[in-house]
Amino acid sequence: MFFSSFWLLMIYLSPVLSIIPIMLLWQGIAPLASLWQRGR
Repeated sequence: MFFSSFWLLMIYLSPVLSIIPIMLLWQGIAPLASLWQRGR
């Protein structure tokens, strides 16, 4: 019972866990992109 509920929790959280690295990556890329466009 606990095992199946654990997997349901993982399936429920997987979109959040996949969005977090994308958000962090975007936070890192956005300033670099603005600097690159300003320098160009």
